[in-house]
Amino acid sequence: MKKKAILCIVGILLVSIGYTLYPVLLRRSFERYVDETIQQFYESIEALREEYRQAAIANPHNPGNIYDPMERLHHRCIVFNWNMYFDSQIHLYDPFNFYHVNFNLQQLGQDMDMVGYITIPTISLRLPVFLGTSHQNLNRGAAHLTHSSLPVGGQSSNAIIVAHRRVNHAPMFRDIGDLTLGDEITVTHFYGEIVYEVVEIRIISPQDVGTLTVQSDRNIITLLTQHPRRRANMRLLVIAEAWD
Repeated sequence: MKKKAILCIVGILLVSIGYTLYPVLLRRSFERYVDETIQQFYESIEALREEYRQAAIANPHNPGNIYDPMERLHHRCIVFNWNMYFDSQIHLYDPFNFYHVNFNLQQLGQDMDMVGYITIPTISLRLPVFLGTSHQNLNRGAAHLTHSSLPVGGQSSNAIIVAHRRVNHAPMFRDIGDLTLGDEITVTHFYGEIVYEVVEIRIISPQDVGTLTVQSDRNIITLLTQHPRRRANMRLLVIAEAWD
């Protein structure tokens, strides 16, 4: 009986330790995934640049080969954002019910659907940002909301970046409600990085998409997630602005 009691106690301790360590291991696994994904992002950029360099060597008389492909892609993104502004974003919907993508990086030579990543030091968060709020993208990081500005900066732009509160113990946007005015959010894209400063935090209904539209002459991003954490019948917004 004594031996069985000891084995029972040991079993309980092992289960308790496993229960405690399991979410920690999942978080660390996700952090490794983020590191690897960002590394692949940089490798993809460098591979495309090398392809252009080799093309310039092979055909020096073709002026199209002398440009940095990331500069060209950045220019197309800025043009896209201007068109989005003048289009008045009439097709903007609640991101958790909308999955269509209207900007294809593959067609422009980039073999990933990742447009960059965000870093928020205050809450120790770093997440890749993918194009389109599909279930797949929201399960592997943050996602850019179609029919909002691309997260590359520029005046009269509002890039909306969406994420769940958490997925499989990965924090995602779990703690963005803890941000305060003045906290910094860095968006790193394929042609540089932009530092934004939190200027507003608000809660809206899923139907209040007018809050998500571009504001003239402002370079802003909006982080968006479900609210509250368990009911998720509202939306939490963190609005940040870059001061050019």
